[in-house]
Order: sequence, then C-alpha cells, then structure tokens
Amino acid sequence: MLSMAVIDDEYYLRLGISDVIERCGLGIQMVGEAADGEEGFDLIMKHRPDIVLVDIQMPILNGLELMKKLRESDIESKVIVLSGFNEFEYARTALENGAVAYLLKPIDKDQLLSELERVSSIIREERSRRRCHSTLKAEFDSIKREFLRKLLEGEILDEGLIEKKLGLIDLPVEGESLIACCVKLDSHEIIEANMDEAQMGAFMEAVSDSIERNMLEGLGFTGLLTDMGDYRWCLIIHPRKEGDGAAGDLIECWGGFISEMGACYKADFSIGISRVHEGMECASSAWREAEEAAGRKLMPGGGNISFIGDPEEGGRKRSAKEIIDYIKRNCARDISVNSASQSLYISPYYLMHLLKGETGRTFNDCLTGCRMEAAKELLKLPGSKIAGVSRAVGYRDVKYFSKIFKKATGVSPSAYAKILNCGSLNANSS
Repeated sequence: MLSMAVIDDEYYLRLGISDVIERCGLGIQMVGEAADGEEGFDLIMKHRPDIVLVDIQMPILNGLELMKKLRESDIESKVIVLSGFNEFEYARTALENGAVAYLLKPIDKDQLLSELERVSSIIREERSRRRCHSTLKAEFDSIKREFLRKLLEGEILDEGLIEKKLGLIDLPVEGESLIACCVKLDSHEIIEANMDEAQMGAFMEAVSDSIERNMLEGLGFTGLLTDMGDYRWCLIIHPRKEGDGAAGDLIECWGGFISEMGACYKADFSIGISRVHEGMECASSAWREAEEAAGRKLMPGGGNISFIGDPEEGGRKRSAKEIIDYIKRNCARDISVNSASQSLYISPYYLMHLLKGETGRTFNDCLTGCRMEAAKELLKLPGSKIAGVSRAVGYRDVKYFSKIFKKATGVSPSAYAKILNCGSLNANSS
C-alpha cells in the first residue's frame, strides 16, 4: 500500500481528490491534507508519504517553495504538481525541483488516475530494485566475509586462486603491506550471563562499530574487519609507513577502543598485532602471529596490547614480564612498588616506568588485576566462601574486596560464583 498527501488551498478540490483515491483501487492510502505550504511541509515531514499532490499557488509557502524545501530536506516523495497556469516557466521550475508530473486545473479525473498509476509503478519498481540490491549486497558481504575467514584460517592455500578471488571481491591483491590485529574478548562468560539475545547482538555490533571508528575512521587507516567467531575479530590494516615499527602506531588507537568498551560494557579485550607482511596472500601468517600475540599477556585480565616483532622485545618486555611475574607470585601479600623494586633489584622509578610503558598500567592497576584473576579462579571452586577468597588474594576487608571485584567484572563475587557453578553458561563459555 502506497501513501499520499494533498497540499492545496481549495477545500473542495482536496475533498474530491481524497474521494477519488478511496474509490480508485490503485492501492493508495491518504495520510492527510493541508491548505498551505507550511502546514503541508509539517504533514510531509511527519508521515513521509510516497506521493504528494502540490498546488503551485498557496498562502504562506507556495508549491515551488515547498518543493525546494522538501528537496533540501532529502524527502523522497514523488511530487505531482497541480496548477492553474499553463506556462512553461512554472512547469520548468517544478521539474527542476523534482516534480514527476504537472497537471493543469481543472483536474481531469482520468488524467489524474493515469498519472497516479504511472507514478505508483515507478515507486514499486524502485522499491523492488532497492530490495534486490540490498539482498545482493548482503549475499556479497557474506561471501566476502566467508572468503576472508577461510583465507585467514589457512583453508585457502593456492596463490593463484587467492589472487583471482581477491580481484573478484574487490580486495587488494598484491603490493600492499598489511598488519593483522586479533581482537579477543576476555571473560566473555560474564557478558553472556548478563545479556539476553538481543542485547548480545547489539553488543557484538557495537564491538565492530567501535573497532572501525577507532581504527579505520579515527586515524585514517584502510583495512578490513572480519568476525572470526569465538569472540575474536581480525582487522587487516594497511599501514601508512613501512617497517615493523608501524605496529607501534596502533597501540594508541587500540587503547581508545579498549577504554570505550570498558566504559560502556565493562568488557575487557586483549589485542594482538602481527609483524608487517606483504600482500593478502600472507594474511594467514599475519593472523596466526596476531593470535599468538593476543594470547601472550604480560598480565592477567583484559586491556593487554601485545605485538610480534617489537625491536625492543628482547630487553624491556622481559624486564616488564619479570615484574608481572613477581606480582602474580606475591599478589596475596601486602606488596608495594618499594618492596617489589627491592626484591627485583631495580629502582622504584624504573619499575613504574617499565610497567607504564609496556602495559599502560600502574603498579596498583597490575596488582589489582592479578588479585582479581586469582579471585576468579578461587570462586570457581564449589563451596568457596567470599571471606576466604578475599583473604586469600590479599584483602582483609571483605566489603572493599567485593566493591573492587564488582568494579572490575561488573558483578559481585557471589554472583560470579553463581554464574560459574550453577550451569548458567551457554555452549560458548565452554
């Protein structure tokens, strides 16, 4: 059913046209009428009718002014002009403003119905083409995503076939450097347990939107995003400069993504970044490196960004890892920057510098993260007591522990234990 509005200052003409429309059987429904252009504009903006009959001469806002205003507002209604002036200039101006027909008054019923039938056919054909285009685009996007997934997973190895298919789906074939980024959702059990199906769908869409906004739009990278399943995404990026050091430019961008998702959803992500590779035929190798980097965490919990091929990997990262290992071993004790630096034979300043430079976190952030991960493991044990878990991970004040735990995970310790031990998780959490 198509919709139509009549904008004309002649009451009986509006009444007559409405009567004709109701009886014509063209599948058109009246949504309203107006006596002047200003009232008509408000009516059209409210109902967005498929067809609008507009008089040229009207008070306040004439028909030509109304049509210009509709065009500036990106209204797609098909406009049929009604006019008592058989002048070329009026017709020309009406057509320039998007009119699809120009009818002279007094309106001939048969001519009106003929034009309405013609315009209705145009609208239905346009809708059919849009539906077809939308269906084809969805199918094409699905084919592209599936091909990229198979390419990244190493299921397609023939270089000739890779090159041919990359050309068919309009992806870069060769001569372009690429970096693969693995985006991995940590502790997805909590997200699943606190969201229904619709909320989960919106969350997954928000993840993709945030990646594209922070990485592709924010800093102008070009690339391709693919959902790899199991709460993993692959972003193939074409770096702006050569060399493994280009991967370091991504850390700031990924930090924005991690902060955004943490603030909006209390969701933690680990990011792994590959070396620079040449050409899409190397995408599978790059993806394997990115996955490895995402799993190679310096500290427990989310918010980790790691990449393969860091020229400083042999020095600072090993020292930073030693600090994290120390915190993991001693997180149940009352440790501090000073005690850790004394045990590791480095200065407190150097310790804080290494942690901040390699993880983006302070000593206390790292200590809290290790304690929360240890608490999660203890809460998995049947019959675990919150007070006992609190003491075991270095907190004497149970209320304070519960507050910190909820801030870190989005749920209280007791709710977390219930989620894990009462069969609330679906198959994805296994």
